[in-house]
Amino acid sequence: MKKILVALLVLIILVAGGVAGGMYWFGQSLESSYQQALQQVGGQSGMILKSTGFTPGFVSSQAKTLVMIPGADVTADAEHEIAPGPINITGLLAGNIDFNPIKYAAVSKIRLTPKKELSVDGKKAVATLPATTVKSLLGLMNSGISADITVPAYKGSLGGTVMTWPQMEFRVEGDESWGSLHLVSGSAALKLPAEVVENLIRVRIQLDIEDLKKLRKLSPQEAKQLSPAAVKLAVENALPGYVSRYGIKEVLAAAKNGKQPVSVSYRPGQLKIGGITIVQ
Repeated sequence: MKKILVALLVLIILVAGGVAGGMYWFGQSLESSYQQALQQVGGQSGMILKSTGFTPGFVSSQAKTLVMIPGADVTADAEHEIAPGPINITGLLAGNIDFNPIKYAAVSKIRLTPKKELSVDGKKAVATLPATTVKSLLGLMNSGISADITVPAYKGSLGGTVMTWPQMEFRVEGDESWGSLHLVSGSAALKLPAEVVENLIRVRIQLDIEDLKKLRKLSPQEAKQLSPAAVKLAVENALPGYVSRYGIKEVLAAAKNGKQPVSVSYRPGQLKIGGITIVQ
């Protein structure tokens, strides 16, 4: 279940912060480094990342990224303003006095876009979601990545069920290759329709399958068995057993019947759904 949080933040953390990774101008083209970063982050996360625009500039460059997550009914459009090091000129111009040398500093805005498969109510809900802001930085001396994420407060509904959360702030750190990404601070407290919780679980199962693809050398027969259609079927077949195993089947069923939201809370090391602690 820990991957549910990853699924929630993958568009926020890995996309905005991770895509910016390597986008510094140290004897090479910034755009070339950006393209390399897309491949690097996509390979590590199981996502599909595609550059949809890059405009170089003297002080900072602008980049746009389309992000697709296997199993999700939404995509993400990320817009980045990237300032190359070793001095964070854009930060200085904004009044942030910090002379620590950097490889890059980036400010990213991320908005979700529904796929055509999403329900009408789902599309309306996604359209009202505010943009998430990520301020990411890669240091020059320690090559450590940090990303400060701000998720604005939201209040809306989906299919007649309330969906809300307060403003949430997270800090994520890792090495330059994003091989040791970890949540340093921040917590989540959301009220979500049962259908949304189930969809997050589907994404988690899908990410598990993507991990399997990366970790194993598949034979032609195995690759065929893990085709998109086969994976979708496997996810649907795995969902009932997943919710039963973690004891949340009754929680989700009761929420659906009463059109009541499910409380989902997370802090480092602990995830709860409907008051039930999920084993990490």
